[in-house]
Amino acid sequence: MFDLEGPGAPKTFRMYVRGTWVPAGDDLIAVENPATEEIIAYVPRGRGEDADAAVAAAKDAVSDWSGRPAIERARLGLALAARSPFRHWPTV
Repeated sequence: MFDLEGPGAPKTFRMYVRGTWVPAGDDLIAVENPATEEIIAYVPRGRGEDADAAVAAAKDAVSDWSGRPAIERARLGLALAARSPFRHWPTV
């Protein structure tokens, strides 16, 4: 998902398309913590073809996803949420 240069170093993220982490290229956007102005991450500056690939993947996934029973979709969503690194964040 990301590469760490060392403890506390900014994370460099890649794009996730069709179940695979894909290279972002060299064009990255720095993400800044507004409170400290510290660079906390780098994210890919996606190109048009990156967006096209992601949209095509989403369209393909919709038919599979919508064909699943609601209870199965709920179970999968809860399982995914349980594995999220953000599950301990406070809710607003």
